[in-house]
Amino acid sequence: MTDAPTTQKKYPTMPEDIESEQKIVDEIKNQSPLSLKLKLFGINHNLLQIKDFEAQQQNEITILDMKTRKECQPDVERLNELINGAQIKEEELTNLSEYFTEEELAKKDELLAGVKPIEDYWLKCIQNHGALNEAISDNENDAVALKSLQKVEYICGEDAERPADFSLKFYFAENEFFTNDVLTVKLILKEPREPSKIEGTEINWKEGKCLTKKTVSKKQRNKKTGAQRTVTKTEDCNSLFKIFDTLEMPEGKDEDMDEEEQALQGDVYSHCDWAYAFFDELIPFSMEYYLGVKKDEYGEDDEDFEDEDDLGDDEDDDEDDAPKAKGKKAKAKGGAAKGGDDPKKECKQQ
Repeated sequence: MTDAPTTQKKYPTMPEDIESEQKIVDEIKNQSPLSLKLKLFGINHNLLQIKDFEAQQQNEITILDMKTRKECQPDVERLNELINGAQIKEEELTNLSEYFTEEELAKKDELLAGVKPIEDYWLKCIQNHGALNEAISDNENDAVALKSLQKVEYICGEDAERPADFSLKFYFAENEFFTNDVLTVKLILKEPREPSKIEGTEINWKEGKCLTKKTVSKKQRNKKTGAQRTVTKTEDCNSLFKIFDTLEMPEGKDEDMDEEEQALQGDVYSHCDWAYAFFDELIPFSMEYYLGVKKDEYGEDDEDFEDEDDLGDDEDDDEDDAPKAKGKKAKAKGGAAKGGDDPKKECKQQ
């Protein structure tokens, strides 16, 4: 009789989980009396079973989610066709009376004959999405370049061993900034929203049109001779097009990383956020973002604030006692809050 096949364990596999479990083992070893130590061992055995079951379940959910998205890819392709001026099919014109007046319906055939592409569809979606709009707000030429964005699509479910991985493809018309007509970014993930590496297309920038770097000139004076010289150097600048940078997550604990590694970690998580914003939100809810009807949970809403004149005197009294906030609280990752600040559920925003 052969043993039944065992399911490959899914927990612990992440470095932080392995470290946490090792700390538990070390603490149990130090417990006394022996009877307590044995009971804690037994309890931890069952807890590990629960954690592994939950990890297995999450993996199955990821596989099902990606399967569903893959089945929806023809619909994504079709919406891109319509955005770019494809003829509307008769079966796509159901229940028109709920949307149009009789006078408008009388002109239907005439209007259908002259269907044109929707200008700036994807740009408008990006501008109505808090996190993505913030990514382009520091670079006015980002919006100019994104006017040529014609089509956005995703590819998923290519590797059964890595079900969470996905790619995004961006199709561009001819523009003044770069020669590529397609730019791709691929997320290689340890688990959902935990990036290991991001692989992007190298952008072929036209001369003097790079959006991700800027040239800075600075005059220097020689202390001895008084002679002047101009030093020119290239610096990174904020741009959504940095999503196409190829980056690899640095290994090791956060506290052991140097400043450069911490900055790289922050970039990987930020670009992961942007990719998920397209994957989870902008593509499936593009109509809501285009029309501006989807409530954006990124950042603060107006109702979170009140006029200073309306504030009570108690606030002044408590001012000295209140702890000072160190930095800005992390915003919802990818533009939409999914609940909590668990970095395993959402990419970390540095």
